[in-house]
Amino acid sequence: MKMNGQMSMPAADAGSQAVLSVGERLQFLPGMAYGLKQTTMLCRVSVRDQPTVDFPALDRCMQELIEGPVPSGFNGRRGPMVPLLERMHHWHAALQRDVGLPVFGDCFVDQPVPGPAGGGTISYLLAIPYANGHATHAALRWVVNALNGLLAQNTPGEEDRGRLRETAETLRAALRPLALQSTNAIHFLSAADQMDMQVTEMTRGTYCFGQGMHSRWLNSSITDETPSIAVKIARNKDESARILGRFCLPVPSHAFAGNEDQAVSIAEKLVYPVVIKPNDQDQGRGVFAGLRSAQSVRKAFREAQAFSRQILVEKHFQGEDYRFTVFREQVIKIMHRRPGGVLGDGSRTVTELLTEVQAGPEQQRAFRRQGKMRLQLDQEALDLLTELGMDPQTVPAIGQFVPLRRKSNISSGGSYAVIPPEQAHPDNCALAVRAARVLGLDLAGIDLIMADAARPWHETGAIICEVNAQPQIGFRDTPEIYGNILRDLVRGNGAIPVHLVLTDGGQDPRVTEHCRQRAAQLGCNAVSTDLSAWVDGAQCVWQPANTFTAAKALLNDRKVHAVLIAMRVEDILRFGSPSAQLTSIGVLSTQDRLASAASDKDLQLALARLKPHAGQAASPPGPTASLHAKHAEIEQ
Repeated sequence: MKMNGQMSMPAADAGSQAVLSVGERLQFLPGMAYGLKQTTMLCRVSVRDQPTVDFPALDRCMQELIEGPVPSGFNGRRGPMVPLLERMHHWHAALQRDVGLPVFGDCFVDQPVPGPAGGGTISYLLAIPYANGHATHAALRWVVNALNGLLAQNTPGEEDRGRLRETAETLRAALRPLALQSTNAIHFLSAADQMDMQVTEMTRGTYCFGQGMHSRWLNSSITDETPSIAVKIARNKDESARILGRFCLPVPSHAFAGNEDQAVSIAEKLVYPVVIKPNDQDQGRGVFAGLRSAQSVRKAFREAQAFSRQILVEKHFQGEDYRFTVFREQVIKIMHRRPGGVLGDGSRTVTELLTEVQAGPEQQRAFRRQGKMRLQLDQEALDLLTELGMDPQTVPAIGQFVPLRRKSNISSGGSYAVIPPEQAHPDNCALAVRAARVLGLDLAGIDLIMADAARPWHETGAIICEVNAQPQIGFRDTPEIYGNILRDLVRGNGAIPVHLVLTDGGQDPRVTEHCRQRAAQLGCNAVSTDLSAWVDGAQCVWQPANTFTAAKALLNDRKVHAVLIAMRVEDILRFGSPSAQLTSIGVLSTQDRLASAASDKDLQLALARLKPHAGQAASPPGPTASLHAKHAEIEQ
């Protein structure tokens, strides 16, 4: 895999004091190997002199830099150095997940061999999951450097730990541009990993979950069932409000403003307070609520224009902010949202209270991912303090909430509490479901302003202030929700029976004929070879670049319910397995080169990489896998 050259990290220290060193030859497979469920990087790591490692002390030092405990299974398994290598992988993957790069699962550590340097050095082959080759390489080298430094010192001082924190943040800053743009995506990918579900990245941000007839596509929280016309309408606040209004649903009054004077004139007609918002943005970008003067309207209008040229002035509706997440005509989550702010204790200033909030896990997690604090004393916060007759040095009374944001969006520092759907009034849930149905959305976030979710909206009053076609679902309090959605979308773990046949290459039509006959015997409706690929007897691929790409084309085809894929040995070694789950593996030879598998080094290496993928259950259940070196010989 070619590195893009946009990020330069120091090489791992290979000097006389280095315990760990990573070989220069890295292989990035677009497929999988050694049982990994994700695209796989192969590398060699050398360990010098098998040092005695105080793992509890090492874990404490690294946990200051990287959030999350070390899995308990890393202690003492398969020799003294394997736990160190497993930790190396755990920390380099966690660093990437910190910034939104989806790297999941364990690594594979092969049996050690004497290292090239001799003198007590041993070498391990590692197979490591990766999402972005450049990011994985950089994170791995940082972790190796950090471990070499920590292993060389019994007790690292504060200066050493501070230097490590600084270099860790430098690395995160370099990795952020490579990360996923959607928070939802990494949580769906994590849920799929826990469910042993095959995932293929189709384009940046769009993933195929499952295989063949069971596969489904998602882009963030937009599914392949979501109509594009519904997404277009939902992203236009004026159009969506007009349509909802035609169905007699409660929506706010608003009008477009072309300049500041028009914005003030509309605000006066609507009667203050008002809201300024872009017509075509989401996640609260450019939204300013609770505006009570011409001066604040003018300022908000200017700032909103940085996000859009289409600016709405809307009547402010007083009430509590609720996000109802609707999936397939059911409310699956309700968040009671509050603007970001601080809660007074009668003794500390606003600044001191904010410092405590910023040190909390949610704000820190967002900082690591985005590189900035969501909640801070910026101009919006200072303006709100001024309106309240406060400043950063004011000491709020005990229990007094001081808002530092005008809107309740989580992305801008807001907080929320989860309300079980059964605790909300059924009429309020019905209102959210109807709004999603009217716009044709299968998965939607319906933002309602109302007095109390437990009381019926038609008695207390309410408005639908926004409909989100790509809602942020939220992970903190409901981590299971992403898996629940995937289970509803994808049958089982999404796997289909996949039979793989290793061949010795060459576009021999006899290989194709044999594979098609064998596919029919196995009940496969699809087959791929060097020459082509077929589904239900019809050719669907012509002149594939290699047997890996031909196989992937079928694995992502929704007409395929079971498949036989013929792959060259050299393509397995170059690309890896196209599927994390293989129902069976066989070998088909047309030349003497593969006639005696026991003496063929490449074939044995290919089989070693494939063997851990064999015999895993398919959904629906398929035949038990068998790995063998028996050859189906074709007569010459």
